[in-house]
Amino acid sequence: MKYAFVSNGAVVEVVSTDPHLLFVPNYASQFITVPDNVQAGWQFSGGQWVPPTPVLPTREELAAEIDKASDALRLSIVGDPLRVEEYRIAREEATAFVAANYTGTVPSSVQSWATAKNWTPKQAADDIMHTAQLWSSALYAIRTIRLTGKEAVRNAADATAANTAYQTALGQLTALKGAM
Repeated sequence: MKYAFVSNGAVVEVVSTDPHLLFVPNYASQFITVPDNVQAGWQFSGGQWVPPTPVLPTREELAAEIDKASDALRLSIVGDPLRVEEYRIAREEATAFVAANYTGTVPSSVQSWATAKNWTPKQAADDIMHTAQLWSSALYAIRTIRLTGKEAVRNAADATAANTAYQTALGQLTALKGAM
């Protein structure tokens, strides 16, 4: 059994214990017995207990959530911003080394990867280039999903369509994460 304190038709507080065991008598006496599904925030209207109308997020809130999900996926792929800078340098050095037909002084980032993996500088440079291509492809895909998802939310005909666009973008990000 549940008990609720109701003010102006709105349920303010709900308890599962006899309110006289919990509160001072004056306050406890204002509680009424309610059905087990009634929660704080419900209304008593027309002899019926009515749950609150869900507050739908705004289009901008949905767009911001797409940004958050995209940021989280991006971070899970490439890591923190300082590591991204490290990867950028490695990519640039590997690109220059490949362009020089793997000759000349081996760039530091290529050599460190070759040493760590016990590879030749050529193997290390090729691996850095391959990995950089995968990351770039993932980042482009995330960007496309993020930007098109946000615009679909903003330009949706109504709240239902905006929510559908939001769910579609999240589904695409989830699928991309699963493919990584």
